[in-house]
Amino acid sequence: MTGIVETHVDEIYVSASEIEKWFPIDLELNFNELRLYMTTTEDLPFQALATRRASWKRKAARASASKPEDYSDAIILPYKTYAAPAIQLQQGINSTLSDTTDNHVATTSVQTQGDLFGMFSRFNLGYSQGGESDGFQNSYFNLSRRDPRSNLAGPLKATELEIGDITANALPLVNGLQRGRGIRIGNTPYNFVRDPDQFVIEGFGPEGWDVEVYQDEQLLSFQTIELGGRYFFEGLQLREGFNLFRIVLYGPNGEKEVRFERYYLGRNMVEKGKFIYDISALQSSTPLLNFENAPETDPTLSLYGEYGLGKNVSVNAGYYTSPLNGGTLNALGSGIRFGTGSAFYQFSTLYDASGGYSLGLNTTANLSTNIILSGGHEMHESYDENLRPVVADSFINFSQRFSEGFLKFGSYGLGARRRETFNGNTVYSFTNTISASLFDISATNKLEYEMQDTLSDDRFFGNLTLRRRTPIGMFRGRLNYSLDEGYMLDSTDLLFQTYIDELTSINLLLNSSFGDNQENTISAALTRRFDKFQLSTNASYSDTGEIQLGLLLSMNFIPQSLSGDYYMTGNNSE
Repeated sequence: MTGIVETHVDEIYVSASEIEKWFPIDLELNFNELRLYMTTTEDLPFQALATRRASWKRKAARASASKPEDYSDAIILPYKTYAAPAIQLQQGINSTLSDTTDNHVATTSVQTQGDLFGMFSRFNLGYSQGGESDGFQNSYFNLSRRDPRSNLAGPLKATELEIGDITANALPLVNGLQRGRGIRIGNTPYNFVRDPDQFVIEGFGPEGWDVEVYQDEQLLSFQTIELGGRYFFEGLQLREGFNLFRIVLYGPNGEKEVRFERYYLGRNMVEKGKFIYDISALQSSTPLLNFENAPETDPTLSLYGEYGLGKNVSVNAGYYTSPLNGGTLNALGSGIRFGTGSAFYQFSTLYDASGGYSLGLNTTANLSTNIILSGGHEMHESYDENLRPVVADSFINFSQRFSEGFLKFGSYGLGARRRETFNGNTVYSFTNTISASLFDISATNKLEYEMQDTLSDDRFFGNLTLRRRTPIGMFRGRLNYSLDEGYMLDSTDLLFQTYIDELTSINLLLNSSFGDNQENTISAALTRRFDKFQLSTNASYSDTGEIQLGLLLSMNFIPQSLSGDYYMTGNNSE
């Protein structure tokens, strides 16, 4: 048995191929990561146990979706008047060379986060010299405080408070979110979903990191964190009951951070006799530090309250004024939500000072554990054309999740939508979405067929998102294509990330656009982490003749105490 089983003093070594004969597992050794990946060919006892416990946990979550979370035994760290913030400093030089112009830009950005004035502070500011926009830009400053025990703002019994650059929540049927400088306060539970049609997930992370969002192992979307250090995902579908989103952040040198967002959607979200509120006020849709002299707009004010009438019924009302599509919406809203069995319903109204009004009804129902049906209808009457270009909107969606054998996860969905605009144009769209996790490949393909009265030709298009972790690195891609006249690629984004060693990584990116505006751009970035700093060099070439070269130096200052005692590091995941 030489080469299969070897003994060395007090140790025994067994080859992977021999272990695979003994147990129902497949083993794969990744030398780059020094990790051994194990895949079972049948359910082992501990996996069956984990499956049962996970099923119990899901059932318990659905059963308690209406109950407030108990934080009586939670250990909540107090906010400090001042705590030395963590600081990330980036300095870069970028050059663009083409047949017509040479452009050189130097940039500096700083991000900080830490306790300030008894709240948690986030700050971002950039400075650019050269090119079209010199001076300070990408400013962001936010102070926030959360208390799940509802002890904020004295008699207001708030659970969250934000000051500075904020995102104001809108009433149902408003169909729009506003950002700017202002204040937001409310006593809504952390996982409360007020309007499923305007559900978003946003957060913060280091610039240049990749972000992916998953639901039940389905890759929904991904993006790269740009200047400002903020990611924002919208258009994510919620199902009735418990919703768990997994947000994964990837750094340039193999850093990985996993976050979870939990939300409940359905009946009993406001228990009987309880009142919840949310208030947002923005002075303008410009940032708190308006270095770029962005034009100011009319203020935004959102007042919302909801009261639990009974076990399965709650009513809501509110006031909302804000700029919208070049005009100003000044409206009162009201609604009722209730649940029966595994279904959730919400009826909403909105009345504008101009005489316009809106009515809406939407529902989400779990036909079984894995089958979800949702639908809704909105109508908007007597508005100005610019204020409300859409006068009617109806939709229905069906989705099912499944897991069979070698298919770790799968789901498919069907949807239909009808929109009627102010000028009489009617748009019909039909969508089909298929997601699967197979052989360590996560893939989502969405097809959409669209018909319009004003267009003689129908549109048939789709996009495919792929993610694959291989022994030599990570592959991620997105393909947008059309099926109007045969098959044609519209654009592709292909990213490959690999590691030379634990401190050095290489990113390769190919962007291609086809059709009337054909262009191919290949980019490469080499990143090396040192003890005190991180250095990245990047270059790109477009077949239009444009060349871009860049150098980025990143330094992180991490406090070791509340008063400071900083140490400098090149690892921005600390």
